Amino acid sequence: MVSSISLAISNASLNGTYAFTSIGRGGDAPCAAIGIMHFDGNGNVSGSSTTNLPGSTSQERLLVKASLQGTYTIDVDESGFGSCSLKSLVADGSTQEIGYRFMINQVEAVDGSKVAKLVTLIQDKLDPVTGSLNTATATRLPDEGVFSLASIRGTYSGIGFAWGGRAAISGTGFITYDGKGNTHASNTQSFPGATFGERVFYTYDTPAGTYTVNEDGTGTIVSAQEYQIGAVADLVITKSQVLDGVKVAQEYFFILRDLLPTGGLATSVIYKREPD
Repeated sequence: MVSSISLAISNASLNGTYAFTSIGRGGDAPCAAIGIMHFDGNGNVSGSSTTNLPGSTSQERLLVKASLQGTYTIDVDESGFGSCSLKSLVADGSTQEIGYRFMINQVEAVDGSKVAKLVTLIQDKLDPVTGSLNTATATRLPDEGVFSLASIRGTYSGIGFAWGGRAAISGTGFITYDGKGNTHASNTQSFPGATFGERVFYTYDTPAGTYTVNEDGTGTIVSAQEYQIGAVADLVITKSQVLDGVKVAQEYFFILRDLLPTGGLATSVIYKREPD
């Protein structure tokens, strides 16, 4: 695609560390992924990913961790369109070639230059496992500061949706993090009722959950919810603000590892209730 409008966006505009989230839709089974991508401003990209894929049975899920290496190119018209080619390497030695078309949606000024803040990507082929069309979002993380347990502290809220199953399930609520690995949450969830079209709401208070945060901004949440005790969600911090040398999450995305009873895969974007 050639645009008639140049915005002076080049390979150098894609520079830094980005958190990415991906959801596959329209296939035989749901899939989703989180990860980190490092763009060097010269056309090279590296990173890591965690992908939630279907297993050998209808309820089984596989968590596939991979390293990423590849290249990217911003189109010569400098409008912000571009292409990316990645090789995914799994621990068992298997590889996959992944291609994307992408668009730089937002830029910010860094030392007088335009640097991509938000990028959206569309995979150039259907997912080979699920047949889904994967779309992704990448958001730039601050260059300064570190991630730790203290990166998630305070109260966060959002809405989640389980898709790809026999019936839709959605939930909304809040979760409070103490900055030391412990959580307390309350949420209301909408489940299918006894007849078509009927919905039933259940409210759960979960006072004893736990969480982890890795140095790259990924992590886990372990639920203490009464019907999901021990359930694990994989997360990535997608927006953060540096406070006293710590990257404090203003937004994160999570994928519940196991399918819900209806067969749906739950994902959610969670926002800090009172941003720092």
